[in-house]
Amino acid sequence: FPDVPTAKELGWDVANGVWYLLMAPKKTPPQVVKYLHDAAKAAIEDPQFAGTMAARGIDVDYRPGETLRADLWREYRLHTDILRRIGMLKQ
Repeated sequence: FPDVPTAKELGWDVANGVWYLLMAPKKTPPQVVKYLHDAAKAAIEDPQFAGTMAARGIDVDYRPGETLRADLWREYRLHTDILRRIGMLKQ
């Protein structure tokens, strides 16, 4: 759709992308959370993995749990506001 303007062209200061997350249930024991965190971080930092992602044009952005939680809530609030302003949020 080459003639359809982007959100930014329409004045919306937003960017969108795809997030891949590793999450666990709320009551997961801390040692299990640490194990999963350490394993995922090691995989992300592996040079072969990083090279594969870079070759595919994929930016890998590791974020520890609390940072990711804050980022997810920020995105939730942003998109809720956008949906409300354009009349697509159920009142």
